[in-house]
Amino acid sequence: MPHVTEVDVQSYEPDALKTEVTPQRWNSLFDTARSSPPAATLWHINSTAAGGGVAEMLHP
Repeated sequence: MPHVTEVDVQSYEPDALKTEVTPQRWNSLFDTARSSPPAATLWHINSTAAGGGVAEMLHP
């Protein structure tokens, strides 16, 4: 059975991504975040901690 490994990752300020999306998408992101519970946690799970070979196609 596969196991799960926890990997520490660097955090980034959201503004680092602001130039990568449209203003409408940027505003939508923060509207959604504001309507989330105050202590909400965002989890992003990927199948590799290092190396390569995984391409994520994240669609809206």
